[in-house]
Amino acid sequence: MAVIVVTFVGMSISAEEIIKDRSLLKRERFLRLSRGSYLSSKIFYLFCISGFQTLLFILIGNTIIGVSKDMFFTWWSVLWITAFVANLTGLWLSQTLNSIVAIYITIPLLLIPQILLCGLVVQFDDLNTKATEKI
Repeated sequence: MAVIVVTFVGMSISAEEIIKDRSLLKRERFLRLSRGSYLSSKIFYLFCISGFQTLLFILIGNTIIGVSKDMFFTWWSVLWITAFVANLTGLWLSQTLNSIVAIYITIPLLLIPQILLCGLVVQFDDLNTKATEKI
């Protein structure tokens, strides 16, 4: 469930990053400035923000649930990478879609298959009983 939360947060914080800077990008294109430096600055910024958010998420979650401290770095690295990939997905959505409303409608559509197929809603054993029977 934590992966779905981190994915949603990662996509949400990066969803408007490029679309809100359209006028800035037009000016930079007119001045022939590097688009790669703009994108790398956005990626680095989101990389740092995601690291801090996942650190807070793990610290608060571990203190509430009482998970052992041995798995802290493993949990943090997995969730940080997941949040970063979600940030890249949000940047891609911001680049390809034309309105903020379309972006925020698309985010749940990308998350619904993850929620359904992760085993929280429907157990895998209940999907196809013939696949789990021994011959």
